[in-house]
Amino acid sequence: METEICVADLADCNRDGWWTAWSNWTGCWERCPILDSTRSRECVGQLGNGSFCNGTAAESVSCDGEVNITCYQDGWWGEWTAWSSCPDTCPVMDRNRSRDCVGQIGNGSFCIGDSVQLESCLDYVNVTCDQDGWWGEWLPWSACDVTCGNGTQIRTRVCVGQMGAGSDCAGVDSDVRSCIGSLSGSCEWWGTWSSWSSCDVICGLGNRTRTRECTHAGGVAVDASLCPGESADLQVCLGAVHTGCDADGFWANWASWSICSVTCQGGSRIRERDCVGQSGNGSYCTGPRSETLRCGAGSCQGGMTSATHFNECSKFPNFRVCGIQKTSTTFPLNFLISASFYSQHMKIVVFCWFFNFYH
Repeated sequence: METEICVADLADCNRDGWWTAWSNWTGCWERCPILDSTRSRECVGQLGNGSFCNGTAAESVSCDGEVNITCYQDGWWGEWTAWSSCPDTCPVMDRNRSRDCVGQIGNGSFCIGDSVQLESCLDYVNVTCDQDGWWGEWLPWSACDVTCGNGTQIRTRVCVGQMGAGSDCAGVDSDVRSCIGSLSGSCEWWGTWSSWSSCDVICGLGNRTRTRECTHAGGVAVDASLCPGESADLQVCLGAVHTGCDADGFWANWASWSICSVTCQGGSRIRERDCVGQSGNGSYCTGPRSETLRCGAGSCQGGMTSATHFNECSKFPNFRVCGIQKTSTTFPLNFLISASFYSQHMKIVVFCWFFNFYH
């Protein structure tokens, strides 16, 4: 039996550590997410080169069967594992890595994405193999090559893994299938209008036409009933000979209404139209050539001045005669007087009322 004397400086002692007693288990709480119940202990007493405690410092047990609660928790991806090795052997294989979806409970969503990834080892090995190639996965189909009607879609794949004197992949690297364009509704539409035809009469009033074709995707002409609207357009026209014909006249379209003649105290707006096409003994157009509408019925806003003669009102910008007065007699607004009346009443005072004209 040997005895080692420890000096006061404990750093010179070599003593193995030992575990303290386990703590109590933590409770299982009825809440989401459901956590594990755990307990722990500590390694104490280890000094110098003494050994550390063997075993784990913590333990856990699942609480899933201990609580009366159902959680709905979406899963999430754990960390990727390390890539698998790439041996220097033929044939050259793929390497892979994986990850786990964790935390999903009840009706919670599962993780979205791949749990395994593959990668060729060709860039990671120092070996030359006579290796036949093999086809990779087909890529997704391309979009339909037309927006309306019948078209085609293409998908492709790549030959991978061929090395040395190995054979290339057998088969085709592309695939084609039929598709229908994604444009909703009808796939027929009108083409552009043709030029107007010549007038169908030499003298007088006639017609001229223009047409258009109903076309399908790709510009192919189809039955006009497949397109909404009309395939022909008709317009009134005059024959090329305008003299020596007995042609009845017809009204052209109305011109736009004029602006109101005044802004207040009552005015009018006018529009006109022309009788065209009449020649020889043909009849003139029936109906009015012009139409009038009342407008500007509001009261005038402004001031008043006076003059001794109607013509003097024109000296004031934006003035007009609104009324006249002699001694104690006042005539109503817009009172009309004759020249003889004016000559007999030389002392009439003319009132000129300011208002705003339309310009």
